[in-house]
Amino acid sequence: MTICDNDNGCAVWDGLIAKSGGLLTKDELLQISGLFENAFKQAAPFKRGDNYGAVKAALGIKAVAQALGDANMFESSVLISSPRPNESQKQNIIEFCLSVNDGESALKWLQGTWDKRFESKRLSLLDATYKLLGRHQELLELRREAYQLSPDHLRLKALLEILPENEKPAMEAQAIINALKISHLQLRINTLIACHGITEAKEQLLTHIAQLNVFYGTLLDWAEVFHQAQEHLAEAACYRLLLEDILASGRS
Repeated sequence: MTICDNDNGCAVWDGLIAKSGGLLTKDELLQISGLFENAFKQAAPFKRGDNYGAVKAALGIKAVAQALGDANMFESSVLISSPRPNESQKQNIIEFCLSVNDGESALKWLQGTWDKRFESKRLSLLDATYKLLGRHQELLELRREAYQLSPDHLRLKALLEILPENEKPAMEAQAIINALKISHLQLRINTLIACHGITEAKEQLLTHIAQLNVFYGTLLDWAEVFHQAQEHLAEAACYRLLLEDILASGRS
């Protein structure tokens, strides 16, 4: 029996191969990859679209790529059955490239047009790729654009990490004003609190309380912040929202 035989219930071999990098030599792993490639060629002409043998062989090549930390082989394991990978497959390739510190290969897959539904994830992966490659200027421009699009506290923190020191005071001073432009109400209040704009956060909470539908853990966090700041009306408003949610849901 070989690893390419049909006796591979629950894909047991795939996990073992992927973790065998410290047990098998590179040549041995390449031989295994060759076996899977041959198995794919034999299986691929038959039952296209529902070909267990071809799928299993492609997964085997991917497992060898994981064992070797080989980004090119990992790409091939996807392309062998999907010459035009979708966004989820491209994301999978990019994440593997980043895991083996191959930023250039990751960058190649981040170029071109992506479906708008995946744009947020693409930008996140592009950020990680620029960071890995040490491409500081591109990373700075990317984070500036992200913060301008949504000036929340997480994007502000990411931008401040790499912003020139002489620009940080002005950015921090503008943070509360920028936060008030955030369309999502809960994110707006969270960001104001994170930027120490407690008065502004209180005003947003009291003005838009009827629109809020917030997780109880967040309400408790807000109540504690307002308690510490002696903003007792805002604190009471948080507990009111919490009680209304409990009653409306019929929870004890």
